Formats: sequence, structure tokens, C-alpha cells
Amino acid sequence: MQLTSCPLVHPSFWSSLTTSVKPIFTFKTKTAFAGSPVSFQLSLRLQARKPIPRIVVSSLHLSFNEQIPEIMISNDNVNTQALQRFGPNVTNGTADLSLQPGKDKVLEFSYTPVAQAQIEVHPKI
Repeated sequence: MQLTSCPLVHPSFWSSLTTSVKPIFTFKTKTAFAGSPVSFQLSLRLQARKPIPRIVVSSLHLSFNEQIPEIMISNDNVNTQALQRFGPNVTNGTADLSLQPGKDKVLEFSYTPVAQAQIEVHPKI
């Protein structure tokens, strides 16, 4: 199974933030076997040249081309840690999606595909 990341950003809020919010998506490995868990992370960083207050992303969607269903994450300020882990095969969840300039917010996922495929991801913020 071949794993490929192809991030696309579609902001659902101010268009001026398009260049300020930088998503980075990575799979833990480049290949995996069907039936074996695939681990991946989405890292978000607010980059700004001028001091700006923190922003809050209301939700984000990860869409994959095959084998992994869409993952939808809604904002919830309960867990404010920089690294937030989700259980295996989660398709809906909550996370602290508030971003402060220069600080990373990392969401970690795991999913088990059941057949051979090439998997790509298309994050939407």
C-alpha cells in the first residue's frame, strides 16, 4: 500500500489567513500492509509577520481518496496540549483548534485500511 500526502487548504474563514495558517500532513511510513494500522499527523501553525491574537478554527475535515473515511474534527477548548491523539479509526472527534502565532498544534490519528490502495489526503480547514 502506497501512502501519499497532498495537502490542500480551503479556509472556511477570513481569506487573509490563507497564507498565515500552514497545515503539514505526514504519514508515519511511506508504505503499509492492508489490515495494518496507518499512523498519520496533521500539524497546524499560525505564521504571521505582525503580532495577531490567537485564532480559532471551528472545524477541519480530512478527506482521503480511498480506504479511509473522511475525518471531521470540531473545536473544543478542553484539551489545550500541543499534541492531541485520537483513538484508532476515529471519524469524528473534538480537539482544541485554537492557534497562537509561532506555535504548532499537532493532531495524531491511526486508521486500519482493509484493502490495498494508494492513499492521499486533502485537508480542509
